[in-house]
Amino acid sequence: MNKQRIAVLLIAALGLLATFMPWATVPILGGMSGTENTLGWVSLSFFAIPMVVSLIGNKHNDLIRLALIITITASVLAFITCICQLYIFNSMDSSDNLFEAMLADQIKVGFGLYIALFAGLILPLFALLMRDSELSAKQAEALKNYKKKTAKKARQPKVKDVEEVVEKVETSEAIEPENKIDKEDHSRFMPS
Repeated sequence: MNKQRIAVLLIAALGLLATFMPWATVPILGGMSGTENTLGWVSLSFFAIPMVVSLIGNKHNDLIRLALIITITASVLAFITCICQLYIFNSMDSSDNLFEAMLADQIKVGFGLYIALFAGLILPLFALLMRDSELSAKQAEALKNYKKKTAKKARQPKVKDVEEVVEKVETSEAIEPENKIDKEDHSRFMPS
C-alpha cells in the first residue's frame, strides 16, 4: 500500500478512535465521550470519509486529485467541528444559569478532544507531504519509451533530404560558381 494512503488511513483512524475517548470530564457525572453529543458524531463522520477514500482505488498509487481534495476538506471540517466543541466547553463559564456556571467550573476538557483536534490538523499536512514525488511504474515506462522514440527520430536523417542532396551533387546543381550573376534577372532591380 502507498505510504500516503497508509498515513491518511492511520491518522483518520486515530481521529475516529478519539471520538470514542473522553472529550470532557465532570467530577460528579464522570467522563463524556465525543459520541455523547452531536458534534462528536459529526466529527466521527468527517474522520470516516478519509478512511474510506484511502481504501478506494489503486492502493499502490497516490490519492488522485479529487480524492485528495475530499480527504483534505473532510479533515479540515473535522478540525473545525472539534474547535467548535472546545469553544462550547469554554463558553459555559459565562452562562446566566447558576447551575450551568457551577458545572462549567468543574468541566475539564478530555484528552480525546485534543487528540481529535491534532488528527484533524495533521491529516491534511500528511496527505499533501507524503505524496510520492516519483512517477508510477506505468508512467515511468511510458516516459522512457517516448524518450527512446524521440531519440531514434533525432538520430535518423530524413531519407528524402539525403536523396535530394546526393542527386544535386551528382548532377552538379548543388555546386555553383560564386561570381556567376545573371544580369538579366538583376537589371530590373537596378535604377536606370
